[in-house]
Formats: sequence, C-alpha cells, structure tokens
Amino acid sequence: YIAICEGDDYWINAKKLQMQVDRMREVPEVDISFHSSYELKGDKIGREICSHYTSDRIYTISEVILGGSEFLPTASIIFKRELLERIPMWLYKAPIVDYFLQVLGSSNNGALYINDSMSIYRVDAINSATKIINASVASKKEWMDACIISLDELNKELCCKYQYEINKIKSRIYFAVSNFYLDHGMIDDFKYNMVKYYELLEKIGFKDKIYYIFINFPLSLKLLRTVRNFFL
Repeated sequence: YIAICEGDDYWINAKKLQMQVDRMREVPEVDISFHSSYELKGDKIGREICSHYTSDRIYTISEVILGGSEFLPTASIIFKRELLERIPMWLYKAPIVDYFLQVLGSSNNGALYINDSMSIYRVDAINSATKIINASVASKKEWMDACIISLDELNKELCCKYQYEINKIKSRIYFAVSNFYLDHGMIDDFKYNMVKYYELLEKIGFKDKIYYIFINFPLSLKLLRTVRNFFL
C-alpha cells in the first residue's frame, strides 16, 4: 500500500495508516481509499471537509469523476501499490495528478470512503500549487489547457465509458476559463471557450441563457456579473 501526504498537509491520527489498511483488507476488491479531513488556515483548524456520508461506504468511479479534484483529500488517500503498474504515460504531464490518480484508482470497483477525519488540509500555503497557477495569466491559461488535454486522455483510457461524466467536468472548466478570460479582457478567448462550454451542455439554464445572449457583448456581461449573487 502507498499513502500520500503532501508537504503542506499532515496526519492527526497515529493509527490512521493501520486503520485504513485494515479497512481496505476487509474490502479487497477496492484499490483506493480516503477519509474526511479538516482545513487549516494559518494556525487555526477550521471546518471539516469531504465528510460525504455518515458511515463508511464505496463511491463509484462516476461519483469520483463528478466530485472533482477536491472530492478526495490528497493527504487521506491510500492505494494499492499495484496501481502504479497501471499508470499511463500521459499522467506524468497532467496538471492535477492526484485527481487523475483518484479516478484511475476507482476504475475497477470504486473508492472506499472511511468516515473519520484523520488528516489536515492546509489552505493558502505560500508555495501552494493554486498560488503558483494564479501567479500570471500565462500560467493559468497553460494549466487550464492542460486540464482539458488530460481529461481527453482520461476519456480514452477509460474507453469512453464515462464520457458523460468527463464532459461535465470539461464544461465546468470551460465556464471557469471563459470567466477568467472575460476578467482579463481577452475577449476572443472568452468567446471561444463559451462556445466550447455550450457544445457540452445537455440542458441550458437561466444563467447559461444570459451568457449566450451577451456573448457578443462581453463588457455588458462583465457589468452584469457585478450584481450581487447574480452569477456563480
């Protein structure tokens, strides 16, 4: 078994590893497990995160995909060593390695959730990946483009069995990318990514219609977004 604990995070239960491995041995068909965690802001422990259920349970690969990159706290993960033998080469270039590892680890029989908070997730660390990504427009663009490429690779890796779920995640990224470009006055990039976003939508909601109406009037759309609680 292999446990993950990034430098900014830490474990808070001395028996965590043994408890988690014991639970995985009780459910041998599962290759990966995780548990809930606590946030740490500065030196203060805050809210509990990823407390998805009131007891232990198995989450399907569909749920893991749709849960996004924060569904499994990285410092809570333990997976079987043999999973490394199935790692595809494209994963080494993926921008969010832990997310794709979570999905691939869940691909056989899901992910085991253990209802016990045994780790700390540090928020706003000085050298966090999020701060590095947001350091410049170029780094943010490169990161977002790499996410889409990696999701397409994941779709092929899973033989397109979960294309619906992967497209859902891609649509979220295109929407976030569009707003990012709008905020930075990159209008052509904004329009391009909004079109990609609409191509993946199965159902268009009210906010989507507003964006579509104003897609050729980006400055007006930017003004509308300043209205409190109007847009996500």
